[in-house]
Amino acid sequence: TPFDTPARAATNIMDAVAVAADGATADNPGVCHIEPGTYTAANAFDATKTHLIILDVPVRLVGNGASPDAVVIDGLQQRRLVSVTHGGATVENLTLHRAGGLSGSGTLGFGVHLTAGMVTNCVVSSGRMSQTGTAEPYVYVRGSGKVFDTTIRGLTDTSGTWSSSSAACQVDGSGAMIGCVITNNTCG
Repeated sequence: TPFDTPARAATNIMDAVAVAADGATADNPGVCHIEPGTYTAANAFDATKTHLIILDVPVRLVGNGASPDAVVIDGLQQRRLVSVTHGGATVENLTLHRAGGLSGSGTLGFGVHLTAGMVTNCVVSSGRMSQTGTAEPYVYVRGSGKVFDTTIRGLTDTSGTWSSSSAACQVDGSGAMIGCVITNNTCG
C-alpha cells in the first residue's frame, strides 16, 4: 500500500485520507496519522474546495505529536480549515491555525465545520474574519457533530458583523461541545 512507511509518506493530507478510507466503515474507520509539522494548502485541498480538509469518509485524522501544538494545519488566514460531515470521521490532537473567514456563507464554519463525526483534543487558534457581508462562525457544530476537550481561542473579527452567525462558536441541532475552553476571541 502507498504511504505505509515514513519514507513513502504522503505529502498531501487528502491523498492519505483517500487511501485510509479504502474499505473503512463508520464502525471501523481508517486512520491517517500526521507527523509533527505545519501543513498548508500545499498539503491539502486547493481553493476549489470549501475547506483545506474535508472528511466526508470514515477516517480518523490523528496528529502524532505529544500535544496538539506539534501538528498544525495552517490556513494562513486565507482559507477555511476543516469540514467533517461523516459520522465515522474524527479529527484528533491537531492545532487548526489561522483560518480565514470568507464572505458569502453563514452556513459554514471557517475554523471547523462539523455536521457529523467528532473533533477531540484540538486547538482552534488565531482565526480572522475580515470579510463584510454574510459572516461565518469560527466553529460551527450542527447535526450530530460533537467537539470534546478542544480550545477555541484567538478569533479576531474585524468585519463589523459580529452576531450569532459570526460568533466564535455556534451549536445547532443535536450538536454539542463538551469540556471545551473558549477564550480570547474579539470583535472590532
